[in-house]
Amino acid sequence: MSFAVTEVMEQTGCWWPEAHTDAKAMATLAVAMARATGFDNVGVPFCMTVEAEALGATVNLGDSQVQPRILHEPLLQGDRATQPALAVEAALRRAQLPPDRDRRPVVLEALRLARAEAPELALVGSLVGPVSLAGQLLEASLLLRALRRQPDSVHRLLDYVTSFLEGFAVEQIRAGADLLTIADPTATGEILGPDRYREFAEPYLARLIDTLHAAGAPVILHLCGNPHTILPALAETKAEAVSLDELADLREARAVLNHQRLMGNLSARLLEAGPPEVIMFASRKALGWGADILAPACGVLAGTPTRHLQAMAAASLLGAQ
Repeated sequence: MSFAVTEVMEQTGCWWPEAHTDAKAMATLAVAMARATGFDNVGVPFCMTVEAEALGATVNLGDSQVQPRILHEPLLQGDRATQPALAVEAALRRAQLPPDRDRRPVVLEALRLARAEAPELALVGSLVGPVSLAGQLLEASLLLRALRRQPDSVHRLLDYVTSFLEGFAVEQIRAGADLLTIADPTATGEILGPDRYREFAEPYLARLIDTLHAAGAPVILHLCGNPHTILPALAETKAEAVSLDELADLREARAVLNHQRLMGNLSARLLEAGPPEVIMFASRKALGWGADILAPACGVLAGTPTRHLQAMAAASLLGAQ
């Protein structure tokens, strides 16, 4: 997963927010994170706002502790409470507007630089999932209301953003990415429910995964929240690995997801607070409960000490407890 901590920022002199817009700083920081922690992969970018910004969203790049966030959804239109369908139709009309900013070239160059600097490490690209990107463009609560009131319009919007993501995905593979992570935190069972997940998330994720496979890259699919209600759907995904957050019951997921590798699900708060021996214990428990790939649940807080991440990496070598 893509992340950085202030300890390594200080060591490298590559700091957020500058590293979000400078390819050399992004690549240097990402490679240094892998080498400082013992992780076996390099991931970029460090945020989930690149795609939305390229489509016109206003983004605050944050600071050394806070990741970039969306300030204004570019497709928001009309009264949020009474006109969600009109807002979606407005989104479809306005989606062709040229972006004011586009950091995709920065990410692609960072991938090329990281490939050259660390050829021995797995290079992981990243995509925001279709439902989450649509929510970043339209405003998530408005999009969710429109699922009920104007489902056809939502499907057209999801079709548009999926096409956009397919293009960016292929570019990342050409830039050197060995695999892609698709993170779709809005497409959860808790938010959508199983029926709407099947209708609005699964088809577009499947299409995106098929595109990546056709380009020769395996896929990690990351979903936030408790996946209990959508585990049967996840059992059908063609993604090589399913990444789960700390709310997931790994034992339950392992029982249902027989054909996928499970990834996760160490709490970001635990990784920040430590101590290392507790992190190692929890890590080995996760492996024993069914995790094939040990990883942070949904990310890493910027204040996390590298020795805590080293403990997690060491536990992955020791195996299950």
